[in-house]
Amino acid sequence: MDRHRNMRSLVAAGLALSLGVAAPAWSQGYDLSAVVITDQPAPGTSGDSLEVFRLHLGGQSINDAGDVVFKARLKSTQAEGIYLNRDGVITQVLVEGDPAPGGGSYALVDSAAIDDAGAIYVRATRTVGTPGIFKVVDGVHTVAVESGIPVPGTGGGTLTFTASEFTVSDSGVIATCTGISGGTVTRGIVRVADNVASPVALVGDPAPGTGGATYTQLFCRTRIGSTGDVVFEADTDSNGITDGIFLDEDGVQRALALDGDPAPGTGGGIYLSPIPGGIPFNMMSPVVNGSGVAAFYTGVTVDPPPPGVLLEGIFVDAGGTDSLVAIVDQVAPDTGGEMYGRVPPPSGINDAGEVFFAARYSTPLDDGIFFASDGVVRPVVLEDRPVPVPGGGTFGEFSTISANDRGDVVFYGLTSSSTTNGGIFKATRRLPAAPGLGPWGAVFAAALLLGAAGLGAWRQGAAVARPGSLYR
Repeated sequence: MDRHRNMRSLVAAGLALSLGVAAPAWSQGYDLSAVVITDQPAPGTSGDSLEVFRLHLGGQSINDAGDVVFKARLKSTQAEGIYLNRDGVITQVLVEGDPAPGGGSYALVDSAAIDDAGAIYVRATRTVGTPGIFKVVDGVHTVAVESGIPVPGTGGGTLTFTASEFTVSDSGVIATCTGISGGTVTRGIVRVADNVASPVALVGDPAPGTGGATYTQLFCRTRIGSTGDVVFEADTDSNGITDGIFLDEDGVQRALALDGDPAPGTGGGIYLSPIPGGIPFNMMSPVVNGSGVAAFYTGVTVDPPPPGVLLEGIFVDAGGTDSLVAIVDQVAPDTGGEMYGRVPPPSGINDAGEVFFAARYSTPLDDGIFFASDGVVRPVVLEDRPVPVPGGGTFGEFSTISANDRGDVVFYGLTSSSTTNGGIFKATRRLPAAPGLGPWGAVFAAALLLGAAGLGAWRQGAAVARPGSLYR
């Protein structure tokens, strides 16, 4: 593992203790702003405008500098593209029809992510050559991953790159699930650096913690943490353990949660089995931070089952110890006592020890975005709150959430505004001045929060890899 990770944690801890404050939980609420809204002028065009739409995956991504990449469509031609908002200025990264590396042009643009160095990664197809993920740095386009590269350990198989989901570590290593052709294995999860693949898990590999079972299905809900740990969901051929969440740390794997394991905080419940009413809940959509702390979604069975309620929730594994983040029928904070009615999968878990998720509460169900830190859940933004655009209005539904180590969040929001029906918005965490540091206090607080990213995960773990999704 990264030796610098522990050093950052210890330095941050020392700074925090010397100031008499608790790092990194300095949240004082959020300020909302628009990243981009539908009908906003499109950069790089002569009078065209942008259409922003809800995506379940890969709609936008934010790095620790606050840069946001997002996908949008040109209104006149319907050509889809990737754009960057840096310090409030929007620039075009690429659009369908632009020249692609290796010849031809970009044909279909899918999802995007941005790393902390500002490199942008875009999944797309080309009119010439195979589909891939393309890296853009200062306007220079290169191939990061493409179909046809060898996948070691597969009997001569090559990557077919069927997954639309991918995530990127701080150093630019990509993790994705993929089909594999021409070898002895048909599916796998891989890390890719500079267009060279290394397998994380392959169908048929041993599944740790299952008593000798093997992976029979690997799902495309794969995430890579900031330092390269990969977390994934898999089915196995064990009679008693059919589903699980697994973590790969530098090639060493362990099971984080398995079908039938105790579900903490539920009064004796268990993960998944038996499925109440025959509804197929899965363990799914795990996310992981730079210290190997992971959050995941699962159905929960309790005995006796609550009447008319299907329990689903988010849990965290930190060093082999699980804890509850949020579950249906739990009180949602700042909602006047309303209960969670839906708890979809977590959106991310950052190196500051915070789990970000969206949930629905009340009757009829309203939407909210929340984060959990040190066992306390707080709201980021709730439905019916004012929209920060001309024309006013309030928020409706939220989706496609991404967050950074500072605790800033970007999300797609439907609105009732008279000027736009939706857009991508940013919730920027307020940071108070550090004690005794005068006007430089807020600046130092931000630096401390980012430097303490390892501390939060080291202390209790939990919190963002990018991108994330609200709905299953």
